[in-house]
Amino acid sequence: MDLLRWNRCDWHLPHLRVSRHHYMAKARVAPHRHDFAEWFWIESGRLYHLPQDAASEDLGRGEARFLRPGAGHAMEVLHGCVLVTASMPARDWRALERRHGTSANWPWTTGSLRLSPRQLAWLAAAIAELPAARQDPSDADCFVAGMLRALRQTDRPVGAPPWLVEAVASLAEPPRLAIGLPALIGHCGRSAPHVSRAVRRHYGCTASALVLRLRLEQAARELRLGRQGILDLSQACGFASLAHFYRTFSARFGVTPAVFRDSGLT
Repeated sequence: MDLLRWNRCDWHLPHLRVSRHHYMAKARVAPHRHDFAEWFWIESGRLYHLPQDAASEDLGRGEARFLRPGAGHAMEVLHGCVLVTASMPARDWRALERRHGTSANWPWTTGSLRLSPRQLAWLAAAIAELPAARQDPSDADCFVAGMLRALRQTDRPVGAPPWLVEAVASLAEPPRLAIGLPALIGHCGRSAPHVSRAVRRHYGCTASALVLRLRLEQAARELRLGRQGILDLSQACGFASLAHFYRTFSARFGVTPAVFRDSGLT
């Protein structure tokens, strides 16, 4: 079984690395171990996860697995899959385990989780905020600490009705996010004024502002992890014009989409 070593990976990301992987049908990831901590979650599709010392697992969207340094596994994909991996060097991970390992929601204790739509949304937003260069240890600390907080939270804002939470979560699907507010209202099955009042009450903003926030977070994540051109990306996220995308993105993140992608500034 091959051993993947941290110091043979991206040297310019010394503390935390996050990447997206697209696997075609019948793809295989050969058995391997790594000397660093890794965790991954499935964005879409399904795969068979083959841990070194456990039974194989059929995993779908939202399933996450957490591997300690030295753990081994392999993967087999039947019909295509997209997953995101995050990793950190063993020394950094052990320091975090000493601080947080006794927490009831320390995910490496069980090694497996099914992430809720809200938790998946948090991860997407957190990835968008990660610097892609010039890291320091606080970047990894903040990401893991934020993840632990997200895992501790319920699946919806306090008091929010299930129909609203499900509708907001449905915007995680790119075609629905491109449609935006009409898709949100249509999924709710309520009148537009009713939906607007509920969003303001439970999310603290207008429905249009919520949709814009989700679009910007999706765009930032795609800039960080994807390879799509900026024009195509803006259209896929539902922005009517490239100028509007640049203006709102720059207001939210402090730099243009191009600078965000190229320099890793947040």
